[in-house]
Amino acid sequence: MMEEHGLWTVLLAAGNGTRLGGLTTDPSGASVPKQFCRFGDRETLLQQGLDRALRISPPERIVAIVAAEHRAWWKPELGPLPPRNVIVQPRNLDTAPGILLPLWHILARDRAARTVILPTDHYIHQEGTARSAIVRAALRTTVAADPVVLLGIE
Repeated sequence: MMEEHGLWTVLLAAGNGTRLGGLTTDPSGASVPKQFCRFGDRETLLQQGLDRALRISPPERIVAIVAAEHRAWWKPELGPLPPRNVIVQPRNLDTAPGILLPLWHILARDRAARTVILPTDHYIHQEGTARSAIVRAALRTTVAADPVVLLGIE
């Protein structure tokens, strides 16, 4: 259940997944970016990331950055988000611009935004633990002198 704490969440879903391209292919042999793959009988990593985000922020506070060439994969899965919250990047310039563009969109709407950045190409086994750590870290930014907290997962 999502808690109300005013956090925005950015889903990074625009990568091409070139490093794992040989392992993440569809039945025809075409490379599929990792965030659109299913591992086992679970949802795609993108869907898992969206579910994770929905436990942190309501849909109107979730912004996804995607690539136009991946539309067939992301469009059906990002349906719960308002259309203006799905940002198609003009071109792939890697991670930093992929973070900056959605942050710019968020700050245009909320100058005091506290934001969580979530990659959608990571599998997280202990979702409850991850969610709790993310929310605690984000809330810490309101009381700590450091406005940025970086979390890593082993």
